[in-house]
Amino acid sequence: MLIKKQRSQENTVFGVYIKDGLYSLAQSRKNHWMEFFNIFNDKDEWDGVELNKVNILFTYSVAANT
Repeated sequence: MLIKKQRSQENTVFGVYIKDGLYSLAQSRKNHWMEFFNIFNDKDEWDGVELNKVNILFTYSVAANT
């Protein structure tokens, strides 16, 4: 899985490259947490997706940018 270093604010949504042309979505949360969603696509295109209706796969703590 690849996530490039990003400056983000709370609730920013990111397209995440998994492997071999497979993408998913993640969203930044409070205190340096990211929620990863149970949604996948072969392109990093997400028009019309309502994350409130997509299950969360897991939540992960990420490093703070200091």
